[in-house]
Amino acid sequence: MENYNNDSFDLNSLWRYLVRNWYWFLISLVLVACLGICYRATLPTKYIVEMAVQFQTPEESVLVPGTRVLQTANNVIEVGDEKSHIISRDVIEQAVKELKLNAVYKKKQHLRWVEQGRSWSDLTVTYPDKFISNLYEPLKVKVHVGEKGVTVKIKKRYKSVSYKVNSLAEPWTSPEGITLGARKELKVGSSYLVTILPTSDVVSSYYASIKTNYPHRSKTVLEVTLNTTNCYQMMELMNKELEVYNRIALANRQADAEQALVAIDERLAELGNQKSKAQNKEMIDQLTLLMLQRREDKAIIARNTQEPASFVAKPRITSETISLSWSKLVFLVLFLGLGIPAGVFLFIFITSGKIYNHYQFAKRVQVPLIGQIPYSGSHQHIVVSDGVFTPASEQLRVLRMNVLQHFETAKDKVVMVTSCGQGDGKSFVASNLAMSLSLLNKRVLLVDLNLRHPSVHECFGKPNNQGVTDYLADTSFAIESLVLSCTKTLDILPTGMQLVRIGELLLSERLEQLFAILRKQYDFIVVDTARARNLSDAFVANRVCDETIFVAYAEQTTEEDVDFINQTAAQHQMTNIVAVFNGIQ
Repeated sequence: MENYNNDSFDLNSLWRYLVRNWYWFLISLVLVACLGICYRATLPTKYIVEMAVQFQTPEESVLVPGTRVLQTANNVIEVGDEKSHIISRDVIEQAVKELKLNAVYKKKQHLRWVEQGRSWSDLTVTYPDKFISNLYEPLKVKVHVGEKGVTVKIKKRYKSVSYKVNSLAEPWTSPEGITLGARKELKVGSSYLVTILPTSDVVSSYYASIKTNYPHRSKTVLEVTLNTTNCYQMMELMNKELEVYNRIALANRQADAEQALVAIDERLAELGNQKSKAQNKEMIDQLTLLMLQRREDKAIIARNTQEPASFVAKPRITSETISLSWSKLVFLVLFLGLGIPAGVFLFIFITSGKIYNHYQFAKRVQVPLIGQIPYSGSHQHIVVSDGVFTPASEQLRVLRMNVLQHFETAKDKVVMVTSCGQGDGKSFVASNLAMSLSLLNKRVLLVDLNLRHPSVHECFGKPNNQGVTDYLADTSFAIESLVLSCTKTLDILPTGMQLVRIGELLLSERLEQLFAILRKQYDFIVVDTARARNLSDAFVANRVCDETIFVAYAEQTTEEDVDFINQTAAQHQMTNIVAVFNGIQ
């Protein structure tokens, strides 16, 4: 539904504007699809790794859910927390340190870096524990193998240091304490990038990527899943985590049992001392028997070397996945491919300041709007003729009637057609207005005073050898020799080829003499002139005219053009100004 009240936004106009630029949407879809496919091809393959761990929970075990099972240097972990088993931060940190997973290896292939596993990378990197403990930001080691040796560049934040090494066949240690070696002979021209990360960053990334679940409400079995680009490294990490967890938990369990044995032995000694003095020796004997039973249980726990946790399902790769699926890619291509041009065109539509429909034009223009001509959809210059009743020809007939009504006196017969910009269709309106007036069996003359870009002769297929400029420049020319006949009642007067001194020709008194003669010979005279904005031709020629028609074109005329029309009318710079809106979709 068209908006009659809003002079700056119209959904129908916007929709037509977008449809007319459909090819940009197609181009955008193709480009975004190509970029999306290329992006998907560069993404590393992600794998789903999962495992299941069974926790032993005997009646006397410290691993009963909700009790303390791990007491490390930093915190105490309880089984009741989903992320408190082998995936606790302390366990992951210990596993990372033992496996030295702080280094990320990449090799340059063609134009992109490809991740390499630690076990099958071409380089080996080792570093002291002190170095990692004091590392708080990533450190990059770039290795380039040239013909004259190996260049090693160590970069930390904004500082970088380069070293020249003959070969890495033998391990080489940098002043920073980083030792580089080669597992095989490195090819000349190959490049490597090793990023050494702080332990806290590695632990946080692993900890955030792990997901846990208790299957079937079980509190003794923990399922662990995660997505990773290096599945074998992650499987190695999971095995190491279980090893570290069992080592710490077993040591804690045995330490607790040994502490309990010491406490029980002390209690038995006290009971032995109290028995000789006590009156109720039977009760002391019962307590002693109970403590001996507890001591035997704790001794069994202290001697027990059974690992607290074991794999129900060892770490394994369940399926191969891509971080960006085809369904997501298609959705993103459609969303971005259609959304980007739509957003650009919407921004242009709102901010361009153009007039998109006749409602906007009628509300903004301050002169009478006497014609609304629809877009004809054809390339014909003349759409008005006897027996033709198209929407465009009918609106031009309505324009003819309104033009006659706006003549101020009976002697008025000269109407000038101009516009604010080039390509607004003023020659089309002038030619068809002259044709429609000739259908009234009136003698009509169409004069082309657009000396800069003449086109009236093209509309009727006539030559432009001689015309107005020849009459104005040379007194020897007669008007009859310059006028060309198109129909029985319609003649045209082209510009001619004398296109020098345009301003002086229009200011000539012979122009007034010419129109004085033409007024006597014709019933109506239609004058096509150059655009009025930024040119003076129309203002100069307007002195011989009785009415001025400003032609505006949909999606081409701007709000500034309309303001120019209003200002021209307010200052009475032209005679009897009216407006026509052309190109209505």
